[in-house]
Amino acid sequence: MSDAASYPFVFFGVEPADWFSLQQDLFSYELRFASALDGTARRAAAMAWQRALDPDTVELVEPLLWTERWALVRARPAGWSRPCLEAFAQAVAHALRAVHEACPLDQVQLAEVLESDGDWDAWSAALRPEPVPGPAWPIDLPRSGAHARFEARAAVDPEVERALAAMRTEAAEEQPSRSWSVGAADEATGDETGARALLELNIERHEDEPWPGALALRWKPFGSSSHVRMAPDGKVYGVAKKNRSRVGAWLVDDTLCTASGPELPDVSSMTLAARDDGSTALIAIEDEAIWEIDFRDGTQRLLFPIDGRVSGADEIAYGPEGRVLVLADIMLVVYRNDGDTWVLEQGWDVTGYAMCSCLDGRILVMTQWDDDGEECVAVYGFDGPTLRLLARKTVSVGALFSLHGRHLAQGRSERGGRKAGPVTCELVGLSTMLERLEADPGAFAEVARVAVEREDRDAEEDSASDDEDAASDDEDSDDEDSASDDEDSASDDEGDEDQDDEAFAGDPSKDPPFQLIEGDLQFEARKREELPSRPQPSVDVRRLFSRPLALEVAPDGRPFGIVRPLRKAIAFAWLEGDEVRLADLEGVWSSEYHLAARPDSATALVAVDSGAVYELEFAAGKVRQLFEFDGWMSTVACGPEGRILLLSSDSLVVYGPSDEGFVREAEWDVHADDLKTFFDGRIVMTFADAGNDAPSLRILGFDGATLRSLASLQCEEDVSIADVVPSGDRLFVRVSGEPVRTGSYARGYEILHPEALLERLATDPRSYPEVAVTDRAKDENDDDDDENDDESQDDDDDTPAAPPKQPEDFVIEPPAGHPGLRYLGKKSPLPRGKTIPKPVRAMFGTGARDVTDIDKESDSCWGWKKEAKRSFRFCVAKDGQLFETALVTPHPSNAVVNWDQTHALVQTDDDTKLWRVGIHSNDMVLVRDFGEDQEEVNFCEPLADGWVLVATHSEGYLFTVRDTVSELRMRGGLDCFDMKSACKGRVVAAAVSGEKSILLWGIYEDGPRILGEFELPLFEFQRSEGRLFIDASPLGWYELTQMAEAWEAAGRDLSGDRFPKLSLKRTEEDEGDDEGDDEDESGAEEEDGDEDEAEGEDDEDEDEDE
Repeated sequence: MSDAASYPFVFFGVEPADWFSLQQDLFSYELRFASALDGTARRAAAMAWQRALDPDTVELVEPLLWTERWALVRARPAGWSRPCLEAFAQAVAHALRAVHEACPLDQVQLAEVLESDGDWDAWSAALRPEPVPGPAWPIDLPRSGAHARFEARAAVDPEVERALAAMRTEAAEEQPSRSWSVGAADEATGDETGARALLELNIERHEDEPWPGALALRWKPFGSSSHVRMAPDGKVYGVAKKNRSRVGAWLVDDTLCTASGPELPDVSSMTLAARDDGSTALIAIEDEAIWEIDFRDGTQRLLFPIDGRVSGADEIAYGPEGRVLVLADIMLVVYRNDGDTWVLEQGWDVTGYAMCSCLDGRILVMTQWDDDGEECVAVYGFDGPTLRLLARKTVSVGALFSLHGRHLAQGRSERGGRKAGPVTCELVGLSTMLERLEADPGAFAEVARVAVEREDRDAEEDSASDDEDAASDDEDSDDEDSASDDEDSASDDEGDEDQDDEAFAGDPSKDPPFQLIEGDLQFEARKREELPSRPQPSVDVRRLFSRPLALEVAPDGRPFGIVRPLRKAIAFAWLEGDEVRLADLEGVWSSEYHLAARPDSATALVAVDSGAVYELEFAAGKVRQLFEFDGWMSTVACGPEGRILLLSSDSLVVYGPSDEGFVREAEWDVHADDLKTFFDGRIVMTFADAGNDAPSLRILGFDGATLRSLASLQCEEDVSIADVVPSGDRLFVRVSGEPVRTGSYARGYEILHPEALLERLATDPRSYPEVAVTDRAKDENDDDDDENDDESQDDDDDTPAAPPKQPEDFVIEPPAGHPGLRYLGKKSPLPRGKTIPKPVRAMFGTGARDVTDIDKESDSCWGWKKEAKRSFRFCVAKDGQLFETALVTPHPSNAVVNWDQTHALVQTDDDTKLWRVGIHSNDMVLVRDFGEDQEEVNFCEPLADGWVLVATHSEGYLFTVRDTVSELRMRGGLDCFDMKSACKGRVVAAAVSGEKSILLWGIYEDGPRILGEFELPLFEFQRSEGRLFIDASPLGWYELTQMAEAWEAAGRDLSGDRFPKLSLKRTEEDEGDDEGDDEDESGAEEEDGDEDEAEGEDDEDEDEDE
């Protein structure tokens, strides 16, 4: 420890190692002076702080707050990497020493600090075991010491701020120029087509003008500073809490006014933007929906949900002619108001991290990263539906907004080549840029458009009551029609539709874009206006439902669905008159809900992916569970005579009512992605995507308990069946795809005389072939000869099916040296779930992502620590210490830490890249870039002896990663949906599709061996205390036993007769290679190059955009 004389005052938090969450990424330093300060002393202390603080380390310093002998200084570091934070802490300590020389300090404390291990901290703790409690500041800060904060009136001292502004002005006058040097305009860098010269962007500094961010003085009425903004007319507005609800709010003469209307969702992530005239403001609620506050009538309302394919809503703004702009993760999109409906109009290949519109939405200013990773300001202009790049300047600024006709940015002033705290900057000449755009739009580069396929455009045009949320289900095809709008002005839509209609105006000579491969049906092309749409809840109706997860409309027009009300459980919801009624689904937590209403509209069904089907009786308002089912399902539908149909990936299952409830009646060999029923469930239509080998559309019919195939259609290339929509007794097929958009085919066709199918099915059912029955229980008990003997199968048709297996039927009592399967019962053997302790989570700092526990026995966890503005570093916390690895990326994803926590497998770039990262070292190896194979990692597991097992959508990979080389050792077909290792990585269990659904492999230096295979229905693995459990609900819990003994026995089996070596079935891509050695070696060389590239990126971890 250094000499005590080197520490002039007590300081807690000199070198913070971790801290509580920060408000607006600002560190708060509480200064306690030796005595109360008068105005002159305050100015001296503040000027000493500003003069001594190294601004290269600081991005923003808020105005100082004062009360008696206390002051509060809040500052944001220039970056979030370790060097940036260390430089920031050193700069603050240096500046505080200067403050102490001007006005003696007694104590300084970093309010958010959790842990700080420097010598100064240790000296302070020895002298004063805990800090003196500070005042209750207007900003909500953590508790100071063991005692509560005392009440005090703290405020900004205007005289102090004027003195600081004068200092900045005096320093600026010493510079030869008062504005940033503009120089030659930057050239377009790839976001645009047909790049042209750009206009000069001039940004002027106003050192003597306080940054309008002094909003801090007016945040308190809102309860929080997080969601408070200033509108272009100077109005302070935002989101406040009222009666435990969130509402839009604004200040009038320092009085808080709140909006009426539906309450905002209670979420923490919001983005706000006001209209130029200050009459309204937008609120983006996380990635869910856009709301609007109308300051004129004091109301708030939901405008529209954000389209699911628009990833994120980082920033919002008003566009031209009342449009709404949303800056997503990968593009800029625009929504247009079509009466009662908002339409996702088009998108552009533009990314950024802040934006502001002005001049009636015609000009868009955005901060972004250029191709060299440098921060820049770009100005875009709207030329009708075309977005053009007008100017771009490489410079770093903060917040953007308009105020009283001026267009401002938060910047940093310069003093002798060194930057100082926040300063008001003005973007000059935007009106002139707009005039130049209007005079000669072709002089500016057009920004490349992105095809954003809207899901329900036709439905919106066919019915004024159709809601924007219809985009989630049935009208995918029609959205592709609207993709052509990306080439045309929105004002030309009507003309485009007329042209399309002429192209297919019922011309009987035009063949449809599909072929009838089974059955006898006739089709006739229909115009757009002749095609019906499925009913969807209107905008007004949708607003009545609180946080809907899924909404449908029953045949009688009643809206119903699944909602998650605030602070309540998942519930069935339906409309009764003008009132939404709820019925709780107690204990049901699921990520997917599938809805279907009975034909009589008296009841509705919901199937959840956790394995159960529930029924709601509307009149009684009661919910009951009908039955549980095994396996995964994608759709629920209503069949004839009260039956319920479930579609899985490879079969159609029917459950029928009985005296004892619903029972499983039959299962048919049906491969499809979706299904719908018609004519009271007697007709079933299944839909298959292009990647499915099944017919595009298959029409099935019930003949009593027999399912028969009536007809099948196969679409041409680039065409798909979007939906079949009923209208009375008529059926209409809607199609989609590029040939449909270009007018080569009609958008829909009517199936002529569908009632003839029912008549023939009733009078001559045997004229239609039966659909093959899949009786899994029966097949398992048939011997091989019976399975291949059609006559024998016919004789067994009347034999009752074998009873379903019981939990004990799957138990394997193993002999010595072999693995087994033990049944544990219904109760989970795992320890109670725990949350990650707050101090551990705080190690990752503010802005961290995906902090996840490694095991259930310790406080070890992994996560992504914020590194600069758009990058994250992979870190592991264990034994009270945070280990920061070498991997930094703007695209973090999942990770798996190995058994001894020395390294981890980490996925990045949308799961296309897999890295092996050292936790205690800077080792980092790219295992494989699966994006080159157009694959992504679904599961991965680090194993012993450097082996790595990876499963993608349909293949398995085995690598060895040793030193800095990744070598592909084996690749083949593997339909895996879970995997876990045990025995220190020497044994791995994989859950796969097929009869033997558990594969157990031993890992050895010379390669894997097969230890055993087991049968068990759908399940997932859980690992605890070195044991491997299996959750096979609803059967119960199982445990894999004698794995270590089997691994040792297999190691002694030199012949390989008892435990053969693993050989994955080779894919078509591998056929023709002797052993795949050539591919493996070239792959390893390629991966080495990628690894070097990644390490180079890590060396420049300040570069925030790869």
